[in-house]
Parts: sequence; C-alpha cells; structure tokens
Amino acid sequence: STIDSGACAERVDLFAYVILSAISTGLIYPICCHWAWHEDGWLKQMGYHDFAGSGMVHLTGGVSALLCSIVVGPRIGRFP
Repeated sequence: STIDSGACAERVDLFAYVILSAISTGLIYPICCHWAWHEDGWLKQMGYHDFAGSGMVHLTGGVSALLCSIVVGPRIGRFP
C-alpha cells in the first residue's frame, strides 16, 4: 500500500489513507494475487507468470494510485 501513498500525499487525511490501506491490503490485493498465483486463478491458467511477485504488487498499487488521483483530484495550490 506504499505505492498509492505517493498519489494520496497532501490530498487526503490520515484516516482516509488508513481506510484505503486496509481495503487494499485486506481485500483487493489478496483477490488479485489469487488470480495470478493460485493454480485455479484465471490469470495463472491463461499462462501469466509473475516473476517474484512484482507484477501483482505494482499493478494493484499503480491502479490504486491512479484511482486515488482521479477521485481526489489535483493538489490545489501545490504546483503553480
């Protein structure tokens, strides 16, 4: 959940980030990892090979960061 912290920095308060982290690590990430790493996962069955787990970690973190940026919006007044 550290990848999306950069996207949320200075945009959300601590409580909102804790909720995002809990949902990401407790719900979203395990589901995505099951798809990629478990023998019954649909990505694994399609031939997806995740070297050292870095693909799922960065994919879920990057998508989370993108969605956080879209939902929360720009940092007002940060970059003139």
